[in-house]
Amino acid sequence: MKTGKIQTVVAVFIKDGSLLMEQRSKERKVYPGFLMCPSGHVQEGETFDQAFKREMEEELGIKIKRTKHLFSIEDTDPHSKLSFNHNFMLIESFGGKVEVSKEATMLKWMTYKEAKKEGLVLIVEKLLNRLHNMKLI
Repeated sequence: MKTGKIQTVVAVFIKDGSLLMEQRSKERKVYPGFLMCPSGHVQEGETFDQAFKREMEEELGIKIKRTKHLFSIEDTDPHSKLSFNHNFMLIESFGGKVEVSKEATMLKWMTYKEAKKEGLVLIVEKLLNRLHNMKLI
Protein backbone atom coordinates (compact mmCIF):
# COMPACT_ATOMS: atom_id res chain seq x y z
CA MET A 1 0.00 0.00 0.00
CA LYS A 2 1.47 3.36 -1.03
CA THR A 3 1.11 6.00 1.67
CA GLY A 4 3.21 8.79 0.14
CA LYS A 5 5.50 8.52 3.15
CA ILE A 6 9.11 7.40 2.99
CA GLN A 7 9.49 3.96 4.58
CA THR A 8 12.41 3.49 6.98
CA VAL A 9 13.75 0.71 9.18
CA VAL A 10 15.08 1.68 12.61
CA ALA A 11 17.32 -0.45 14.85
CA VAL A 12 16.10 -1.08 18.37
CA PHE A 13 19.32 -2.52 19.79
CA ILE A 14 19.01 -3.15 23.53
CA LYS A 15 21.75 -4.40 25.86
CA ASP A 16 21.49 -4.51 29.67
CA GLY A 17 18.52 -2.12 29.64
CA SER A 18 20.29 0.45 27.43
CA LEU A 19 19.45 1.48 23.87
CA LEU A 20 22.12 2.00 21.20
CA MET A 21 21.93 5.58 19.91
CA GLU A 22 23.95 7.39 17.26
CA GLN A 23 24.85 11.04 17.01
CA ARG A 24 24.01 11.79 13.39
CA SER A 25 26.44 13.75 11.29
CA LYS A 26 25.50 17.42 10.80
CA GLU A 27 25.84 16.81 7.04
CA ARG A 28 22.89 14.37 7.01
CA LYS A 29 19.84 15.54 5.04
CA VAL A 30 17.37 14.16 7.60
CA TYR A 31 17.62 14.84 11.35
CA PRO A 32 21.13 16.37 10.98
CA GLY A 33 23.15 16.40 14.21
CA PHE A 34 20.42 14.73 16.26
CA LEU A 35 20.62 11.72 18.55
CA MET A 36 18.79 8.82 16.87
CA CYS A 37 18.80 5.06 16.55
CA PRO A 38 20.70 3.68 13.53
CA SER A 39 18.28 3.61 10.60
CA GLY A 40 17.87 3.76 6.86
CA HIS A 41 15.46 3.93 3.95
CA VAL A 42 13.63 0.99 2.44
CA GLN A 43 14.47 0.89 -1.26
CA GLU A 44 11.84 0.10 -3.87
CA GLY A 45 11.31 -3.65 -4.14
CA GLU A 46 12.85 -4.40 -0.72
CA THR A 47 11.04 -5.96 2.21
CA PHE A 48 11.54 -4.41 5.66
CA ASP A 49 13.71 -7.41 6.59
CA GLN A 50 15.92 -7.05 3.49
CA ALA A 51 16.30 -3.29 4.01
CA PHE A 52 17.08 -3.75 7.69
CA LYS A 53 19.82 -6.31 7.03
CA ARG A 54 21.37 -4.09 4.34
CA GLU A 55 21.18 -0.92 6.43
CA MET A 56 22.64 -2.49 9.58
CA GLU A 57 25.58 -3.85 7.61
CA GLU A 58 26.12 -0.35 6.14
CA GLU A 59 25.48 1.58 9.38
CA LEU A 60 26.96 -0.70 12.05
CA GLY A 61 29.04 -3.29 10.17
CA ILE A 62 26.98 -6.20 11.55
CA LYS A 63 25.12 -9.11 9.97
CA ILE A 64 21.57 -9.43 11.28
CA LYS A 65 20.52 -12.99 12.08
CA ARG A 66 17.13 -12.48 13.77
CA THR A 67 14.83 -9.47 14.22
CA LYS A 68 11.31 -8.69 15.33
CA HIS A 69 9.14 -5.86 14.00
CA LEU A 70 7.98 -3.98 17.12
CA PHE A 71 5.80 -1.16 15.79
CA SER A 72 5.64 1.70 13.28
CA ILE A 73 5.37 5.43 13.93
CA GLU A 74 4.64 8.16 11.38
CA ASP A 75 6.69 11.35 11.59
CA THR A 76 7.74 14.49 9.72
CA ASP A 77 11.36 15.65 9.97
CA PRO A 78 11.33 19.29 11.15
CA HIS A 79 14.48 20.09 9.14
CA SER A 80 13.75 18.56 5.72
CA LYS A 81 9.91 18.51 6.09
CA LEU A 82 9.87 14.97 4.65
CA SER A 83 7.19 12.55 5.92
CA PHE A 84 8.15 9.08 7.13
CA ASN A 85 6.73 5.80 8.32
CA HIS A 86 9.42 4.48 10.70
CA ASN A 87 9.39 0.70 11.22
CA PHE A 88 11.13 -0.15 14.50
CA MET A 89 12.96 -3.49 14.40
CA LEU A 90 14.29 -5.21 17.51
CA ILE A 91 17.70 -6.81 16.94
CA GLU A 92 17.49 -10.24 18.58
CA SER A 93 20.66 -11.83 17.15
CA PHE A 94 23.57 -10.59 15.03
CA GLY A 95 27.13 -11.39 14.01
CA GLY A 96 30.16 -9.12 13.95
CA LYS A 97 31.35 -6.13 15.94
CA VAL A 98 29.29 -2.92 16.15
CA GLU A 99 31.22 -0.02 14.60
CA VAL A 100 30.43 3.63 13.94
CA SER A 101 29.87 4.54 10.26
CA LYS A 102 30.58 7.71 8.30
CA GLU A 103 26.92 8.68 8.74
CA ALA A 104 27.31 9.14 12.51
CA THR A 105 29.85 10.90 14.71
CA MET A 106 29.48 8.47 17.63
CA LEU A 107 27.57 5.51 19.01
CA LYS A 108 26.46 5.42 22.63
CA TRP A 109 24.50 3.00 24.84
CA MET A 110 21.95 5.03 26.79
CA THR A 111 19.44 4.21 29.51
CA TYR A 112 15.95 5.67 29.35
CA LYS A 113 16.84 8.31 31.96
CA GLU A 114 20.09 9.29 30.19
CA ALA A 115 18.38 9.63 26.81
CA LYS A 116 15.50 11.69 28.25
CA LYS A 117 18.04 14.32 29.44
CA GLU A 118 19.13 14.95 25.83
CA GLY A 119 17.54 17.39 23.39
CA LEU A 120 15.52 14.90 21.34
CA VAL A 121 13.36 15.16 18.25
CA LEU A 122 9.74 14.09 18.71
CA ILE A 123 10.15 10.70 17.00
CA VAL A 124 12.89 9.70 19.47
CA GLU A 125 10.73 10.87 22.39
CA LYS A 126 7.89 8.66 21.09
CA LEU A 127 10.25 5.71 20.65
CA LEU A 128 11.73 6.03 24.15
CA ASN A 129 8.30 6.27 25.74
CA ARG A 130 6.99 3.22 23.85
CA LEU A 131 10.05 1.13 24.74
CA HIS A 132 9.85 2.23 28.37
CA ASN A 133 6.13 1.39 28.55
CA MET A 134 6.94 -2.04 27.04
CA LYS A 135 9.58 -2.44 29.80
CA LEU A 136 12.34 -2.95 27.22
CA ILE A 137 14.42 -0.03 28.55
